[in-house]
Amino acid sequence: MATGSLKDIGDHLNDKGLISLHQLRTAREVYKSTSLDLADVIIDLGFVKPKTVVELRAKLLNMPFIDLTTIVLDSALVKKVPAALIKQHLILPIELNPNGTVLFAVVDPHRCQHIMGRIETGLGVKTTMALAVRPDMERLFRRLFGTG
Repeated sequence: MATGSLKDIGDHLNDKGLISLHQLRTAREVYKSTSLDLADVIIDLGFVKPKTVVELRAKLLNMPFIDLTTIVLDSALVKKVPAALIKQHLILPIELNPNGTVLFAVVDPHRCQHIMGRIETGLGVKTTMALAVRPDMERLFRRLFGTG
């Protein structure tokens, strides 16, 4: 278990039987020598699929998960947010909800919380976030913008 009383994503994956204790220890050793976060190390080592980690992370953060492989983008909505902002912060407007909020797919909710205020001001709407898988987001970016 992680130091102190806080569990990290590796502990939660192990608790759920998604990775073994040996795999968790291996991932932590690799993690010490990289700039990646532990979840990315676990994924890169092939211990779990990215979607599994992101679904668990979403649950732990009490956020919705969005599967970008199954959605149809509203291209008019995407065009309302500057492409540079979308790519820089790994965010993507997905839909305008009936209550007037815009749902954004995000890869790292902590990293992009501050930008949501700017977007709300610029669009004149409230925003909500759903956690998405980075490789799926990057595939959509390549399709939309020709880059990852």
